[in-house]
Amino acid sequence: MRDLVMLLAVVAVFGPVLVVLWRMAGWVRRRGVGGAVVGPAEEIWHPNAREYRFVIEAQDERMAPRPETGGRPEDGPPA
Repeated sequence: MRDLVMLLAVVAVFGPVLVVLWRMAGWVRRRGVGGAVVGPAEEIWHPNAREYRFVIEAQDERMAPRPETGGRPEDGPPA
């Protein structure tokens, strides 16, 4: 019985903490601030990650939204 109480106490303490961290991870991914938050730790454990992050940022900057055609999609591109 004592082991069950200890297990429930651990779940009661760490469960909400894990849920909050999981929700924060989703928020960080949606906002795109993950690189800024994890950057210093990533440079310590994975030094090449900084170069990869620069490549990803450059690709994001190159991708521009397509211009509007003004017509319906089924009409095809303007002539």
